Amino acid sequence: MGLQSDHMNHSALLNAYYEYEADLLRFLSHRLKCGFAAKDLVQEVYLRLLKIKNPTGIENRKAYLFRIASNLATDHIRVEARRAELLRECRDVLIRSENKVTPEREALARWELKLYQKAVQELPPLSRKIFYLNRFAGKPQRAIAKEVGVSVTTVEKHIRRVLDHLAATRDRLETQRKSKSGV
Repeated sequence: MGLQSDHMNHSALLNAYYEYEADLLRFLSHRLKCGFAAKDLVQEVYLRLLKIKNPTGIENRKAYLFRIASNLATDHIRVEARRAELLRECRDVLIRSENKVTPEREALARWELKLYQKAVQELPPLSRKIFYLNRFAGKPQRAIAKEVGVSVTTVEKHIRRVLDHLAATRDRLETQRKSKSGV
C-alpha cells in the first residue's frame, strides 16, 4: 500500500507540474528577464520533482513547485551576478595592464598565470573543454551542449564550476598579496 501511495503522490505532483508549467515559465521569465533561462529552469524544476523520493508530505503542490522555481531563480541570479563581477574584474585587470610594464609586474603576472593554469588543470577535462569552447572559442552554451552531448544546464554548471574555481584561486592570490604587503 505504501509504494502505491507514494506513486500516486508522485503522479499528483507531476500532474501539478504539467498544470502549472506555463505559470512557472511566466514567473521565471518575469523574474529572470530571459525566456531561455526561464525555460531551462522550468525543466530543472521537473528534474527536481523526478528526484523526490517521498512526496507524501507535500500538501500544497503549487506552492511547492513555485518554491523550487524561486530557489532555482535565486541561484541563477546569484551565479550571473558573480559571473558579471568576474568579468568586470577581468576588464579592470586589462585596463590596469595598460599601465607601464615593469620587470616586477611582468614576473608577478607570469607567476599568477602559472597559478591560474594550474588551477584550470585541476578541473575535470569536460569542465575545461566546455570553458574553453565558451570563453575562448566564443561558442554559445546551446552549441556547446549539442557538441559535447549534454544539457544546457550541465554546460552552465561546468562553466560555473570553472569560474568558482578561478575565483577561489584569485581570492587565494589576493590573500597572499595582502599578507606579503602587510595590508
